Amino acid sequence: MSLSSDTKQIAKLPPKEAIEYLRQKGYKLTFNYKELMHQAHHKAFTVAKIQRLDLLSDIKESIIKAQKEGKSFYEWKRSIKPTLIKKGWWGEVEAINRQTGEIKTITVNTHRLKTIFYTNTRVAYQVQKAKKIYSDKNIKYLRYSAILDSSTRKSHRRLHGTILPKDDEWWRTHFPPNGWNCRCKVVAIPPHKTPKITDKSTLPKDAVEPDWAYDIQDGGLFDRYKGGKIEEQANSSYKDFNLPDAKEIKEQNLPSAPPRYKDIKDKKEALEILKQEILGGKKEATIRTPI
Repeated sequence: MSLSSDTKQIAKLPPKEAIEYLRQKGYKLTFNYKELMHQAHHKAFTVAKIQRLDLLSDIKESIIKAQKEGKSFYEWKRSIKPTLIKKGWWGEVEAINRQTGEIKTITVNTHRLKTIFYTNTRVAYQVQKAKKIYSDKNIKYLRYSAILDSSTRKSHRRLHGTILPKDDEWWRTHFPPNGWNCRCKVVAIPPHKTPKITDKSTLPKDAVEPDWAYDIQDGGLFDRYKGGKIEEQANSSYKDFNLPDAKEIKEQNLPSAPPRYKDIKDKKEALEILKQEILGGKKEATIRTPI
């Protein structure tokens, strides 16, 4: 399967579960992708080198919108590029590590956007696929399927055709995607078939990249929160979801207030304006959050 056909495949699959998986992620500002390791990626949305919450939010919401509307990568790129240019995150960009002061020049281009788009859409889709596979008691075996073209890693090519019981620990780290721009997938073996099990000693040991060696099944983290009721971990806080605290938000270069709010006299007037914006004339309103 070519990259273009892979694009079409993802564009035609906007499952509600995948969209909700992305929607419920918090935000995490990172300078290096490794700052958010393994299962933490199920909790927070991040793009390495982005140090502004408003920009991170723009990208996340645009990807969700693209999934809802079944847009391809190039359609998404056309829609988000003007925002990136306006906010100075296109072309040669100086990224500053807020913790160390390190400055690194990066290039934000089509290649970088492809990584962002496909990483998030593929993981979101595979998480909901894994949930369906592991909730189906009739499925006993899974087969690893790689896309055998010139872009396929040698190690992933060697994994192609691997058949193991779906409860084998091997899948906890190898269920795709298990590397940057990995296009592999898992196929369920029909229940009426008893396949030949692969000898795991023959499989490569270095097929999974360290950043991706985590259990994709853990993407069901938010299943505990249904209908606004917390079913488990009643003491969870924003930290459990990698949401920023108030101090971190205040430090960001957030957009200025709309013109009509610039001449607020005092806190009392600001509170009244805020109440009007949120309540719209009502006495009360319920705001639902992940926690």
